[in-house]
Amino acid sequence: MSALPAAASLQPAAGFHSPVGVAAPAAQLPALVPSVTGDLTLSVSKTRIAYRKSVTVTAHLGTDAGENPVVFIYRTPAGGSPVLVATGAVDLNGNFKATVALTRTSSFTAHWDGDGAFDPTDSAPRTVGVHVAMPSAWVSRPYARAGAYRLFHFHSSCVSSSKGCVVWAAKVKPNHAGEGATFVLQRKHSGRWSSVGSLLLTLNSKSIAAVRFRYAKSLIGTNFRFVARFAGDSTNLGGSTKFAYFRITK
Repeated sequence: MSALPAAASLQPAAGFHSPVGVAAPAAQLPALVPSVTGDLTLSVSKTRIAYRKSVTVTAHLGTDAGENPVVFIYRTPAGGSPVLVATGAVDLNGNFKATVALTRTSSFTAHWDGDGAFDPTDSAPRTVGVHVAMPSAWVSRPYARAGAYRLFHFHSSCVSSSKGCVVWAAKVKPNHAGEGATFVLQRKHSGRWSSVGSLLLTLNSKSIAAVRFRYAKSLIGTNFRFVARFAGDSTNLGGSTKFAYFRITK
């Protein structure tokens, strides 16, 4: 075969792949960069509150929010699922506040969707414990009052058949049916109150329990008081009734 002229060279023909043994340029891979989250925190005005009272929850976005200033606040009640309670733009200080009334212990978190420079971000949770409320009422009707004391007539049938005794009831809110409340009877003697009996009772379907005070004639004129307490559980902190004062008279 005759040699090519010095001015000539071999080149691949148009429409054909590169000859075997000639590497094509490698495709350029995208650069990998670490994930960058925003600076999002959450605080609460109180960590324990009474039943149906309110707490102020503040989400703080420390990241420059010029592109996306909107944050979300979620509440998760004990034993429940997250619920959106508020959403809005942070102020010039990076804060967005919401006031929420609670009936059960709940945890709060804040969320920010991020922007072109930062990934979506969640705050650490903050928990607010909620005490139960415990209203009480006299099932037996007193005939009069003397200061703080309800007055009840003595009935001999209370001793013989438990009829005509003093009955007092307490309720736990929110409903804790099937759980227990402890009823305590105290007696005043020599100017001091001392416990003379206690009874753990199961709350009914309406979250109510009642106690009967069975007395003897020798207790006429003695000052007594009831109080009921709920110890608390995973959904609510404990609580108690106010003292209920009474006296048996002739």
